[in-house]
Amino acid sequence: MNDQRASGSRSLQDRFGTAPGNLCVWRTVVLRGRGVTLREAERQDALSLFTILGHPQIAPAVVPALHSPADLAARIESGARARRDGRGMWLTVISDSGVVAGVFRVQEIEPEFGSAEWEFAVAHEQWGGGLFYRAAPILIDFVFDALGARRLEARAAMPNARSRAALRKLGAVQEAVLRQSVRLDGVYYDQVLLTLFADEWRARRDVIRKIH
Repeated sequence: MNDQRASGSRSLQDRFGTAPGNLCVWRTVVLRGRGVTLREAERQDALSLFTILGHPQIAPAVVPALHSPADLAARIESGARARRDGRGMWLTVISDSGVVAGVFRVQEIEPEFGSAEWEFAVAHEQWGGGLFYRAAPILIDFVFDALGARRLEARAAMPNARSRAALRKLGAVQEAVLRQSVRLDGVYYDQVLLTLFADEWRARRDVIRKIH
């Protein structure tokens, strides 16, 4: 994706499908990058995403646990309401072959997205293929450049070393360990809090893209 700022030759509406100054009533968001598209999750994505999130190496990290595609469809619909209210969104990841390959979720922490948090999952068969590193920077750009957040944070349970490593490769910095803050399979685990800041991301995103 072209890295021009909102003040450059491409407007936020051109880049992200949403109009500057009217972010409290977002249009449907579609983000495109090299070999990947992120679009608003739809109810019909529920079965594919449930299969992805139900993989044995992914399901333990899904909190609260999913019980059925209908359960996930209800969460997607809740995400659509949040998007209309300007509070957050679910975005389905579509690979260059047109296959549902993952999901991102972002929501505000401070009102009007002064700070935000995000979660993500990529299909197990896509691991190691670079899809996450093509998709994640697009979302981070959107959060910082279009929504105006200054801080983006993620939490990763201590057993989830893969997610922690992926976030660090994007430049996220560990701020804290939240002791016994998440329950997985009946056991309480520590979570690591990792953060990105808008100014730091803008200073190094070109380098991160070249690396990945």
